[in-house]
Amino acid sequence: MKLITTFVRWHLLPEPYLYGLADVGFTADFSHTYLFGKVYPHGQWFYFPATFVIKSTLALLILMLLVPVAIVAGRVNRGRELLFLVIPATIYFAVVLTSGMNIGVRHILPVYPFLMALAGWAAAKLIERRRQLAFVVTLILIFDVISSVRAFPVYLAYSPIPPTTAFRASHSPPSLRSGCNLRSTSPRALTAQCSSARECFRDMSLDPAR
Repeated sequence: MKLITTFVRWHLLPEPYLYGLADVGFTADFSHTYLFGKVYPHGQWFYFPATFVIKSTLALLILMLLVPVAIVAGRVNRGRELLFLVIPATIYFAVVLTSGMNIGVRHILPVYPFLMALAGWAAAKLIERRRQLAFVVTLILIFDVISSVRAFPVYLAYSPIPPTTAFRASHSPPSLRSGCNLRSTSPRALTAQCSSARECFRDMSLDPAR
């Protein structure tokens, strides 16, 4: 907070931005984390890795696992380009692991463009080495498209593999849960049940009127 005060005194950044930054800092000190059926008084380092795995598409996860294989098989000679993608994502992810505010996958969205580019490069390299892999990559992408369509229009609850009712109710982070009636597994049913934002808040015991 001393740094923010200094910025305010010297008018180094817009005051509304600094006010918002200070508000986030105070909020983080009192932010609780729910993960895998347990409530923690503060943020947990493993929250964002777990959220990343649950919320990322199957294609991204598989292709990210294949990046080392593509590097070895492709005899990469463009190390600088790879580092340009790996280093920013790694640094950002390392920083969010220390965050005291664990309230959703949106806080790690900046890493996705880098990882998607890396995944696309891995797919291209593997297909270049063995054409038959193009069929496998295509199937994975088709699965992603189908899972995305099935989640429409409740993308807040999106996960590549639909969780069971028990997993959804007691083992999923807030970013996976729809915020509405957890007994329903159908996105369209969730839409029908959540007729208003207030109703969703009430189901999460976070009714703003309380």
